[in-house]
Amino acid sequence: ARLGPLPLEKEGSNAQSKWCSSDRNGNRFHIPVHSYSFHPRTDQRFREMDLCRIARCSGNYHAYSHTARHVHKRTFMNEYAISVRALSRDFRRRTAVDNATFDVRKGRVTGLLGLNGAGKTTTLRMMLGLIAPTRGIATVFGSPYASLVDAPRRVGVSMGDVDATPGASVIGDLRTCATILGVSYRRCDEVLDFVGLEERGKKIDKLSKGMMQRYSLAVALLTLPDLLILDEPANGLDPEGIRWLRDILRAYADSGRTVLLSSHQLAEVEQTVDDVIVLQTSVRFLGTLDELTDGGAVRLEQRFFDLVGAQKHTARHASEATP
Repeated sequence: ARLGPLPLEKEGSNAQSKWCSSDRNGNRFHIPVHSYSFHPRTDQRFREMDLCRIARCSGNYHAYSHTARHVHKRTFMNEYAISVRALSRDFRRRTAVDNATFDVRKGRVTGLLGLNGAGKTTTLRMMLGLIAPTRGIATVFGSPYASLVDAPRRVGVSMGDVDATPGASVIGDLRTCATILGVSYRRCDEVLDFVGLEERGKKIDKLSKGMMQRYSLAVALLTLPDLLILDEPANGLDPEGIRWLRDILRAYADSGRTVLLSSHQLAEVEQTVDDVIVLQTSVRFLGTLDELTDGGAVRLEQRFFDLVGAQKHTARHASEATP
């Protein structure tokens, strides 16, 4: 449970844009904050880490003490947002994921690509602790998701339909999420404007598939997380919506944050991602898009089906042609 914010006090004539606080050693510093800033814990063990997080999210890297800088360097300077090692998941009659090993680099858009049933969603669910791996381990920012400090604020997730409060409106359900996460209602209005969802009083179960995707992204963006994990985010979006999503994800990564998206829409992914993981039960490729496509000389689709197997490609097209 969230323990609540540390006491922050206004100081000076520029009080409306700056706040003053101190770490446990009494070192005082200024932090620019907004109404939706992350609320630090009161637990003394996490206090310095939370001070680092506030300064980091606000872009003020020089505002905290020497001790806090040390914690920040040790905790946040790892190159990878996600690390997966020998991850496997066996179900009763089949292996969904087999010995998957890869890293997701910070500040990049990474595409997790595979055919239907390739194990993409299963892999994401194991990363987030929703199902237990049979073997192997997945870490997010250096820790298993279940033990990651402030995990719901640091990781935004959009996977499938939103598990909304029955009968709730768009704005009502989003405000419930905001209350749980310690985010202001003002932030709810901001993210709904950002995703272009104007029908705020509409019941969530009456939203179209495309509007539901936008709402799911709004929930994921509530805390301005360091990492976005999106499962088939373009499903149900029209061409304009797909282009809008591409621009959002590129801008998000360019701001220094990380995006991991799973998809089978290869043409769209080719215009969006920096890095590619091809998964077909096991990892078939891990590297940059340029490496996979020879700097754009070869289409992503061709390389993809070379990796997953021409037989699967032929079978898929034959099934699509069957009346």
